[in-house]
Amino acid sequence: MYFKYDLKIGFRKNIMCLLAAAAIVVTAGISFYFQILDEKSAGLELPRNLNSMDYFLHIFEGMRPFDQFSDDKFQLPITWFLFNMILFYFTGKYPYSEIYNNHGANVLMKGGSRKKWFLSKWAWSIVCVLLYYFVAYIVVAIFCLAAKIPISFAIEPLEYQNLLSPVFKCTRIDTIKVMVLPIISSIAAVSVQLVISLVTSPFMGFMFMAVLYISSAYYFSPFLIGNFSMLARNSIFCINGIEIIHAVIILTVIIILSLAAGIWIFLRQDIMERK
Repeated sequence: MYFKYDLKIGFRKNIMCLLAAAAIVVTAGISFYFQILDEKSAGLELPRNLNSMDYFLHIFEGMRPFDQFSDDKFQLPITWFLFNMILFYFTGKYPYSEIYNNHGANVLMKGGSRKKWFLSKWAWSIVCVLLYYFVAYIVVAIFCLAAKIPISFAIEPLEYQNLLSPVFKCTRIDTIKVMVLPIISSIAAVSVQLVISLVTSPFMGFMFMAVLYISSAYYFSPFLIGNFSMLARNSIFCINGIEIIHAVIILTVIIILSLAAGIWIFLRQDIMERK
């Protein structure tokens, strides 16, 4: 009962977020496309032609580890940050807004199970993450087709300025890992956000994630979850970067703990007081 209701009402209220995700991907793709054209016009030649995977890596790379003791100025990777913030807005706004209106409260009471209600909201959030990335990946492919950029899923070396390039020869399995890791990272992140929003409020949950991801960009640490979603900090592209297997283990633990904590807290929370 709960999940069907969430799918129907939740997506209806948040469809614009999917369009915003597509807009970010298209804008980043166009910017990257003209950046390469300008560099070619200036006489700089790439070692090879770019393909769709290069555009994917550019959009989801984030930034390389920042050295706080260097003279370089810290610059937040805007595309990566906005893409994640829209997702957090997408998944954070709806779940608990249902508690604060009579219809949503009635649905909770009619179902008769707080645990199932919370699990439904968590499952809805996971579906949102999957749909969000599906839209983003499809838009990358459509953009590349429209711009006549070769479609390829191979991660190939590209030693050119600051473009993302693997530190070793990659296989198809590595491609799958690279495309799946940001999704798992986001699932863990929205699970944490769900708990923080439960304890505080949806707004505070969103602000917590914003601060967490800014901190993740500044500090290279496995204790800051945003690091896992930045491909530029992965061991495939960064020497001494985060190993994918370690990332998956940590993210899985975070998901399980967040889910357990959320259920435990919600079963003991005074809903009428929150309203």
